[in-house]
Amino acid sequence: MIIAGYGVLLCSDGERIEFTAGDVMFVPAGAEHHFDEIVPKFRTWRIEIGRASEAATEEDGPSPCPK
Repeated sequence: MIIAGYGVLLCSDGERIEFTAGDVMFVPAGAEHHFDEIVPKFRTWRIEIGRASEAATEEDGPSPCPK
């Protein structure tokens, strides 16, 4: 959940997802991603669902962000 600010989420498959305050994004466990072009007042809530044993492992490989 994006609480304040805006920026771009970069996914391992090269997809760029622009976001702003009020947006909700889902990134699968183990998916390589990072935030880019964020403003100084960027704030987010990270919510994890499930047990750690359900998360992707290195053997599974990175997952791209969903479309």
